[in-house]
Amino acid sequence: ILYALVAKENDIVLSEYTDFGGNFQQVVRQLLTKLRQNSRQSIEGNSNTTFHSITEDNLSFVCMADSSVKKMRAFAFLEALKEKLHTFYLKEQIDQAIAFGLPFTDEIKKTMYHYNVNMEEDKAENVVKELNQVKDVMVENLNKILERDVKLNVVLTKSNAMQGVARTYRDHAVVFRQQQRNRNFGYIFVIIIVVLFLLALIKYFQNCLGFQLSSYYL
Repeated sequence: ILYALVAKENDIVLSEYTDFGGNFQQVVRQLLTKLRQNSRQSIEGNSNTTFHSITEDNLSFVCMADSSVKKMRAFAFLEALKEKLHTFYLKEQIDQAIAFGLPFTDEIKKTMYHYNVNMEEDKAENVVKELNQVKDVMVENLNKILERDVKLNVVLTKSNAMQGVARTYRDHAVVFRQQQRNRNFGYIFVIIIVVLFLLALIKYFQNCLGFQLSSYYL
């Protein structure tokens, strides 16, 4: 907030304050004649400035602020000026006052300083909030990366375990095939022994039978 004034009857400036120089004071005086009674207005000015006004009961409270100042803050500032004016002066004193007849400059200065300092604190707070948000996003992304690494490690561990199981199964299959082959060889060997035994037995009976037949014919 760069400039503020209190006026009556749209043309009598009772008090004003600014730390800056320029032609905006003349601009505001021209603006006063165009303000509607019992209204709140915001009018865009030049050089990224905005004029805010509250007009009621034949009094006008006007300020010029940087365009970055929110309307809510500007109108809160003007409402504070209005309340202080009625606190310090009676209606009769205000009605009888001439141009610059009310020593109200210090109160405008104090109120402006209060709202400007609070605004800067809000800006600093917003910067801190944005930094905290950036920090939170970075921490969240880091956690996601760590979680992804853990998942990859789990996948790799499972993969290694599956490879170990496959290797064990393959070894067992080799052993099983070897055992099956040995078992088959055992079966074949037994069959050969049985066949040889049967052949020997048949041969034996043939020899015995031949011997008996020879004795009979003699």
